[in-house]
Amino acid sequence: MSCPLQLSLDLQLPVSRPLIPMEAASVMLDADSDQVAEMIDDGRISMAWDIASQGATRREIRIWRDSVVAQISGEVQPDFQSIDRIVPDGTRELRTRQLQHMLAASQEHIARLAKQGLLTAAGRVRRGPRGLRITRDSLIKFLQSRRII
Repeated sequence: MSCPLQLSLDLQLPVSRPLIPMEAASVMLDADSDQVAEMIDDGRISMAWDIASQGATRREIRIWRDSVVAQISGEVQPDFQSIDRIVPDGTRELRTRQLQHMLAASQEHIARLAKQGLLTAAGRVRRGPRGLRITRDSLIKFLQSRRII
């Protein structure tokens, strides 16, 4: 009978993807979604958001990647001081592609959030890769209102 081999990996997650879906956290933590939800509820994972659109039948949990890395390594949960760790400072609007990476969400999901007034489009909405732009302020307000505490 063979023993499983545990590999040590230097885990580096892209800066452009500060939030990860619950499913990714489950894989990284070797835990099912109920266990990850429990980690969020009891503070072992300190930062999570529900980015579901209005009327959704299920939650769309996104977790700050540094919280997951801290849980894996057994470190103290990082102190989350500023939304700037998720939403880059120095820009007034973000393109759909940036939001897709930032929120780990589809283009359709972001458009639905904008259509529901949960995110505010900056300027005229156009179709195509350069189309939808969202104001930074509306993204910050959305995240502040959707944090799971």
